[in-house]
Amino acid sequence: MREFTQETVKRLLGYPWFAHVLQSLDVTKATAACSWEDAVATCSGEVWRSVQLQVTNRFARELSLRSYARYQEWGRIAPELSSALMPIIDVHVKPVAKRHDLPESFLHSVHWDLTYVCLEAEYTDVPGPLFFLDRVDEWYRRGRFPCGWEGPKLDTGLACDLPKYKLIVL
Repeated sequence: MREFTQETVKRLLGYPWFAHVLQSLDVTKATAACSWEDAVATCSGEVWRSVQLQVTNRFARELSLRSYARYQEWGRIAPELSSALMPIIDVHVKPVAKRHDLPESFLHSVHWDLTYVCLEAEYTDVPGPLFFLDRVDEWYRRGRFPCGWEGPKLDTGLACDLPKYKLIVL
C-alpha cells in the first residue's frame, strides 16, 4: 500500500463520523436527505448502487488500460484496505447503525465508499480520482453521510465523465 493511501486511512480515522447529519446543508452543493430512513433507502437503492458500481468499473478499466501491472496489484491491495478500514467500521459506523436501528445495507454502503476512497488514493497517480476521493470523501470528512445520487441510474459501461448531478447527503 502506497504512503498516500496509508495517510488516507489515518485521516479517515480522525473524521467526525456522522456528527453533522441532519444539520442544515448548502443545497447548491448537495441535495439533503430528510432522515436516516430516507438515507438508508437511498443508499441501498438501485440508482446509488449503479453509480457506485459504474464509477468503480470505470476506475478499474482506466487503471488496467493505463498500467496493467498496477492493476494486477488490486487483488492484493483491496483486502488489505478492507482490513485497515475495519476499525472505522467497528468504532464509528456500527454504533451509529445500532443506535438508529439501521440495516446491513448502511454498513455495506459506507464500507464500499471508504474502500473506493482508499483505492482511488492508492492509484491516484495512474487514472486520478474519478468520484470517491474527490466527491464522496468530502462529505464523510464533514461528518455527513453521502447516501445517494440526484441523477438517473448510470448505464453499464460508463465511458465518459460522470454527469453533473449532485450527491444526496444526510
